[in-house]
Parts: sequence; C-alpha cells; structure tokens
Amino acid sequence: MFTSFLYVDQVTTLVAQKGPSRTKKGQSPKAHVLSAAVQMATEHFIMKGEEIANENQEIRNDMLAAVDDVRVTGMYVCCLNRAILILDSI
Repeated sequence: MFTSFLYVDQVTTLVAQKGPSRTKKGQSPKAHVLSAAVQMATEHFIMKGEEIANENQEIRNDMLAAVDDVRVTGMYVCCLNRAILILDSI
C-alpha cells in the first residue's frame, strides 16, 4: 500500500500547476474539483505509460506493472473521494 501512495504523489506532481497559483493563499479547491483533476491525471498517466511500454520492449514489463499499480491506486482514490463527498453531504 505504501507504493500506492508514492504513485499518487507522482501523479499529483505531474498535474501540479506551473507558475503562480490562481487561488488566494490558504484556500483549497473544492474536493470534487481536486478529485476530478487527480482522476484525469491518473488516466493520462495510464495512457502515456502504456504508450511508453509499447514503444520500449526492454522496459515493457516494469512499465506495465507501474501502470497497473497506478490504475489500482486510482480506483482506491476515486472510491475514497466518493465516500468523502457522500459523508460531507450528510
């Protein structure tokens, strides 16, 4: 499970905004907006990872294993976010 959090950190780093923030300091985006951004980044990582794996046979197995880990972790994060949103609405 620890490696799953490393992948989440890598995916969130990939979608990190370049340049100055558009929000005021101390304000976070709404949970559903952040969740959608993480989901899009995960899908993008999976797509690009599969492309890289198919183009480079020498790293194919390792890359596909990493993509599978990210896919599983992404599903966990998505389910957790849904549960949090449901609990927040109660």
